Amino acid sequence: MMSLRHHLGSYSNKSKQTTYWEEKQVVKALSILKVTVAGAAVSAVALFGVPKAQAGPCDIVPAIPATLTVQNWKNPGDLGVPSYLDMWLYDGANLFGVFDGWCVDVGRNLEDPPFDVATLCSYDLGASMVVDKPAYLGAVNWLLNRVEKGLIIGQPAPEPCVGSYTYGDVQRAIWGLLDFSQSSNGLNGPENWSDCRANKLVEMASAHNGFVPGCDELVGVLLVPYGLDDQGKLVIVGQVTIIMVPAPCDEPPGCTLTPGYWKTHSEYGPAPYDDTWAQLADTGAETPFFLSGQTYYEALWTSPSGNAYYILAHAYIAAELNFLNGTDPSAAQVAFTEATALLNTYTPAQIAALKGNSPVRQAFVALAGILDAYNNGLIGPGHCVDGNDVVDPVVEEVVKPAKMIPTKALAPLPQPEAMAPTVQPSAKPSKMLYQRPLAPLALD
Repeated sequence: MMSLRHHLGSYSNKSKQTTYWEEKQVVKALSILKVTVAGAAVSAVALFGVPKAQAGPCDIVPAIPATLTVQNWKNPGDLGVPSYLDMWLYDGANLFGVFDGWCVDVGRNLEDPPFDVATLCSYDLGASMVVDKPAYLGAVNWLLNRVEKGLIIGQPAPEPCVGSYTYGDVQRAIWGLLDFSQSSNGLNGPENWSDCRANKLVEMASAHNGFVPGCDELVGVLLVPYGLDDQGKLVIVGQVTIIMVPAPCDEPPGCTLTPGYWKTHSEYGPAPYDDTWAQLADTGAETPFFLSGQTYYEALWTSPSGNAYYILAHAYIAAELNFLNGTDPSAAQVAFTEATALLNTYTPAQIAALKGNSPVRQAFVALAGILDAYNNGLIGPGHCVDGNDVVDPVVEEVVKPAKMIPTKALAPLPQPEAMAPTVQPSAKPSKMLYQRPLAPLALD
């Protein structure tokens, strides 16, 4: 593994670094005397003595441990997108994730792993304590969002530049935006970077310096190596790096879940119980389902086998449970009311006997399509962001309608292939903390 400990190089400005370092010693001394490093998790906000901003992009960053351990790093990074670093981050003994990493300043060494870092949102007020030119952190966030989405590296640079953008160009641009100095360390030779291309990236990113990440975008998180100085005060002891963490979309208020979720989360399992079932009129999952001669639970687990009664029943039960769980019913209320009237009129046997062109059967299928669209978030308040909401091979006999929902009765819908359901052990929908979706590698 290549060592970048001598990151200072010939580009560093010694007088600037000395003043810069001394300034930080004064600020950190305000709040660090009570902090014990050994065995303690230290937040970067406490570390730098700056109050956290009350609102802003940092509020949408997922919960990240206050400190992480950089167990290993590799330069250049060939996992994920091409990057200056791949970084294996550990939360205690567990792998937190493998991230693309980028250096933020030229004037400090990149430590040999393992070493501890405090985590700091790049939009937080404390970022001004660790970056030379924090005013351009918005531009860096914009640039790295584009990089992570595959929109920069490998793309041809505009004239008069020659060639396509590389990870070296991106790293040079980050240094140009955030540091008063420049370097070529770790870029593996001049063939891997170009001042022309890097300057174009700086120009583009600077034009987007007001960038504020939102739903499904990425937020830069600074990793700040810390330790004790001779006076026992916490100080920055190495190169500050930046990784990108997604800002998850908030679940819509009262978001919807599919029949695949509800059928597995009753009092009969196999997934943990969702007590929304208890709000049904009689005895939860044992509540009789209209004229079927079955309970809600039994009807939901009955395969339609082409019977439009059960195609509607599955979508109807999920919609009703979603209503009881607090979702806005407006988008599905008319269809739900019409479905209630049909279910109060017909038995499963009566609907099974109908031919495909029967108006009654077509009405069952059409209403099922609208309710299924509601349950899947195609209409209405939106579907929950949930790893436990499974595809139901029974309900999936109804094809989700296109975004244009017809107002008249539909012809019978085609039936897609069923997908095997999977169930995760969680009772309620939950947001998932992002980790780089890369397989962990064996550490040296």
